[in-house]
Amino acid sequence: IVGSSWDTEQTVNRSSMKMIYTVSEITNEFVYVDVRGEMENQETAALKKAEGKIKINKNSGMTTEMNFDMESSAMGMDVVMKIEMVSEKVK
Repeated sequence: IVGSSWDTEQTVNRSSMKMIYTVSEITNEFVYVDVRGEMENQETAALKKAEGKIKINKNSGMTTEMNFDMESSAMGMDVVMKIEMVSEKVK
């Protein structure tokens, strides 16, 4: 259902990650999901913010495209990352 959302939260090695997923569009072939979240490292006080989109094939359930913009700040340094992923079925 468009507009439905869920969240995940996990902690690994003193780093916590909280992500919120929201269905933004559904077509005959794909489900599009918007993603927002924050990751925090308790040892280094690093804070990262992530925002992006995921395109999921309805028939296979596989992620076909994923784009994320991430911002990180630690020890006075700011870092911006852009992550793009495309997957295709190999014959």
